[in-house]
Amino acid sequence: MPGRPSAATTVDRHNLLLYNCSTSFATEYADRILLLDKAAAAWTTQFRAQSQRFGHTLELGDALIAGTAKANGLCVATRNIADFHHFDIDVTNPWIAK
Repeated sequence: MPGRPSAATTVDRHNLLLYNCSTSFATEYADRILLLDKAAAAWTTQFRAQSQRFGHTLELGDALIAGTAKANGLCVATRNIADFHHFDIDVTNPWIAK
């Protein structure tokens, strides 16, 4: 069809938008973004192994969150406390009144 962007153009636009959004996000929240350092990676692997030993599967994203929180002495705020409560980290559900 004439005037219709090619698939490559659409992908390029999508990639540019994604890049601009992620750059903007990283800039806006730079003081609140934690890096995955060796300590966080070590806790991540320990939590995944621990979970596996107990017959559970801890998704990589949840393991990274837990490991990063543990390495930095932080509390995990999530509605999904079930996946985190058996690890040695502080977990809270901010949507439940205390």
